[in-house]
Amino acid sequence: NLSNDYFWRYLTDAARERIVSYPGYGKVGCFKGFDEQSFAFNTEAPPDLFERQFDLFKRYFDEGLYIYAYVTFTHTGKTNLKDAMERFADRLQRIDEALPMRTVPLEIAEYGPVHRRLDETRKWAMEVGQYRALDEWQKIVSRRSNKTTPNV
Repeated sequence: NLSNDYFWRYLTDAARERIVSYPGYGKVGCFKGFDEQSFAFNTEAPPDLFERQFDLFKRYFDEGLYIYAYVTFTHTGKTNLKDAMERFADRLQRIDEALPMRTVPLEIAEYGPVHRRLDETRKWAMEVGQYRALDEWQKIVSRRSNKTTPNV
């Protein structure tokens, strides 16, 4: 979860070290949007909390965890996708050069918890918006992956 610091607040240094060094252990963090507006749209949380996701992810990375990322690409359509995706990829690469290549977009579909919140904007976000964002993301990752090799 990239919304809290429980890993550091409630675990001792020794407990964190045991997790980091445990054979085969890996972690994934989920970015709930690619910019402040998509984050707020997806979480209904204040947009300024978008930045906290990067801080927490970097802390996990710096801790030495084997970490990948997921990202939610649903949005309202009121953003320049190319610019927003470039900035998102830049932010990921400040953590690790290969991180965009280790970031998996999640497909958002209608299911129980989402159903009650569906309005026309959210339907568009699921049926159209996330795929437009994904198309832009794939172009960026393809271009950037030619410049770096992921640390796998």
